[in-house]
Amino acid sequence: MANRIAGGRFSLDGRSVQASVNEGGNTLHGGAVGWSMRDWTLTETPAGVRAEYVSPDGDMGFPGEVRVTADIGFVADDAVEIRYLATADRPTPLSLTHHLYFNLSGRSGADVLDHDLSVAAKAITPCGLGLIPTGALMPVAGTAFDLRRARSIGAVLAEPHPQLALAGGLDHNFVLSSGAAPAVRLRSPDSGVTLELHTDQPGVQLYAGQKMQPPWTPHQALAIEPQDFPDAVNHPAFPSAIVRPGQAYRRRSLYRLFRD
Repeated sequence: MANRIAGGRFSLDGRSVQASVNEGGNTLHGGAVGWSMRDWTLTETPAGVRAEYVSPDGDMGFPGEVRVTADIGFVADDAVEIRYLATADRPTPLSLTHHLYFNLSGRSGADVLDHDLSVAAKAITPCGLGLIPTGALMPVAGTAFDLRRARSIGAVLAEPHPQLALAGGLDHNFVLSSGAAPAVRLRSPDSGVTLELHTDQPGVQLYAGQKMQPPWTPHQALAIEPQDFPDAVNHPAFPSAIVRPGQAYRRRSLYRLFRD
């Protein structure tokens, strides 16, 4: 379950569930031993690789056996696609993403503060303590989070805003406009390299790396994580993140890289 769940607690079909907590009393990325720490079965495919994992019922407190496939491969000379497919034998929350970091400068040790960033989003899900969403949608118009036109990451972080102060920088879920293509664009003026993200996920978490630890330095990269909304299990107004038996969870993200 990508991102955060408040207190690791939620109600599902009238039953209270307590998941593993691993960040200030909250669940982050599936708990103390999330799926990113597990051994997946890898199989070579014509385009790249298929990763498969079976999560047993009750793992990290989550209900249901979940079978997951992630197909990762080149779909063009300049594009890599990640496709998720998952099923569960009991109702369970599911949000899959990948924690990719990007620095397009091509220079060792450079930061991304000069990178131009645009996001096709009219709102974010603002956070309270612990970076847990409040359940509201905050329009980006007139705020530091208005990235519908490209701005440098440094310029965004220089703006005074309570949400930036709370997170120590940029670490927020953007509500993507349906059908927008691309959803995110990142460009290094130094190298002329541009990254585009195309996805069917409803949101994208952007983290500007302000807490990156050695051997890395703060703001050395930008994490771009297409996802379902954080803590969606506790906010009925958010798009549902519950998968039920007989349903297939499918998500797609495509990253395209090119130079001017």
